[in-house]
Order: sequence, then C-alpha cells, then structure tokens
Amino acid sequence: MHHRPDQTAIDAEAAAWLARLQGHGLDDGIEQALQAWLSQDPRHRDAFGRACEIWDLLPGAADHAIWHEAQAYAPAVPMNVPAPASAPASAGAGNVFTRPALVMAAALIILLLLTPIAAMRDPRYETATGETRVVRLDDGSRITLNTNSLVAVDYAPKERRVRLLRGEALFEVSKDSRRPFIVAHEGGLVRALGTAFVVRDDPQQVSVTLIEGRVEVTRDAPDARKGAVRIAILSPGERITVTPKAGAVVDHPSLNIITAWRKGEVMFDDTRLIDAASEYNRYIRGTEIVVDPSVASLSLSGVFTTRDPMQFAETVAALHNIQVRQLGNEIHISR
Repeated sequence: MHHRPDQTAIDAEAAAWLARLQGHGLDDGIEQALQAWLSQDPRHRDAFGRACEIWDLLPGAADHAIWHEAQAYAPAVPMNVPAPASAPASAGAGNVFTRPALVMAAALIILLLLTPIAAMRDPRYETATGETRVVRLDDGSRITLNTNSLVAVDYAPKERRVRLLRGEALFEVSKDSRRPFIVAHEGGLVRALGTAFVVRDDPQQVSVTLIEGRVEVTRDAPDARKGAVRIAILSPGERITVTPKAGAVVDHPSLNIITAWRKGEVMFDDTRLIDAASEYNRYIRGTEIVVDPSVASLSLSGVFTTRDPMQFAETVAALHNIQVRQLGNEIHISR
C-alpha cells in the first residue's frame, strides 16, 4: 500500500520545486522531472500553483522579514534534496540546492502553511450586527465600520483602493496626491485625496455623504469598454444617492444624523415610523421591531441608543399613545 502524503508534505514539496527552479533554471531534465511530479496527483499541481502565486505576490521577498526567520530553518534542511522517486533522473537536473534557494523554499513553506493567499492580497475587516470597528491603515488613513459591514483593502504603489463589500463605513483619508484613495462599491467608485466621507451600500441603493474635503463619484458605464462615468463631485455636507430606477439624487442631510452610529445611536428627524424601525433593526440581533401598517406613517424625531430596542419601542408608543407587545423575538408596535 502506498502512503498518501498529507497536504503539508505536498506544500513543502511544491515550495522545494520552486526553489529548485530558482536555483538552477529550467533545463530539460528538471522540466521532465517537474512535469512527472505534477502529473502524479492533482494536489501537486494545485500546491505548485499556490507556491508560484505566493512568490509572485512577494517580488521583494529577499527583503521580507520572513527571510530572516527562514534563516533559522535553512540549516536543518538537507543540502541534497533528491527529485521524487518516480521522476526521471537527469544529470542536467542536479540535486544540490544553493543556500539562497533553500532559504527561499523555507520561506515559501512557512507562507504556504500559515498565510492564506487572500489575506496577503486583500486583508478584510468585518463587523457583526450591532458592532462598530475602527481600522487604521498603513498610510495613516482610518476606516470606521458600521454594523454588519465588510471591506477589503488593496493598496498598491500608485493607488489606495478599498472595496466596500457590505454595509457602511466612514473613511478618513490621509493626503497623498501621488496615490488617490478609491472606494469601490457595487456599481461605482468614490475617489478622494484628503477627505472624510461615508459610503453606505444598501440592497436597493448606494449613498455617499461628504463630511469634509472633496470627492468624485463615478458609476460603471453600461458599455464596460467606456469605463466609469462621472456623476458628481461633492462638496462638504452633500450626499448623493444612486438607485437603479431614480438615478442619482443630491441632497444635504444632517451630518449628525449620518454619523450618529459612531456613538452607538440612531437619530431621526421627521422620519416615518416604518423607516425608523427598519433603520433600528440594522443594529439588533435576535429581535425585530415590527410596525403595524396602521401606524407606519407616524412621524418620529429624536435620538435613541441602538442597544435597547424595547426602550425605543416604548418611547415611540408613549409619544404617539399607541401599543407595544412582545411576541417571541418580535416587538410589535400598533394601535
């Protein structure tokens, strides 16, 4: 019975093969041996592809801190690493690894075993329902995530890009005219230099509110070959809301209302009760506020903590002389 190597051993072999190519180049003997190894098991090809992808992501690997850590592992690696037993022998292939190649192999092994590729490419930051989180980026910029939100950061030498994959976030951007700061969301982009703005991605609309500075808002063109189409350059205090049906609408909301969530609050100003309850439900888990159609159009103004849905419902009931009932996980507001 043949022993079936585990994934750790396969990852190590893949890293060693890449080191061999770096150390000796690809002559006929090495190419034949490598192809033989790749064809032995689909996992070999996957592991080798991951090793190559990781190395491509680290063009300056020799300067990376992990190289210094790998130095501690390199002396323990045998200096003669034979080709796989089933691979054809070749005098041109050579079995001797140079020490730099061994160090690189050790670094790749460490990366393969400990670092997911996705995390290297675009680190992600997330909040659960009811949570907020502040993320400080390498350039000094700061992202504050609202409830149930997700962003992916992809910084490059000429561009700082963040993808808002879900929810809402406040971006406070450090100035760097050589590297524009771009927030990508469903259907468009927000470009800024040094500024602060909020982007909110709801199921039926996306809104961008500028707090200070200057931003350009674009959306994807119907014809992908034409690139993005500018729809607005915002001034402080302006908000643009983009929907599939109504297009883009610019207004001037209260910035205190827009950013109240940073203090664990929601703020309403002459808001329909049905809309206020929907907004409040964004921040609570395990409970839902249900508004009866008979009271849905009542107006609500005020500031409420996001941590106590029953207090919110009882305050609304007291303001309008209506009823509140707890039914399981639902809080019903009705006549």
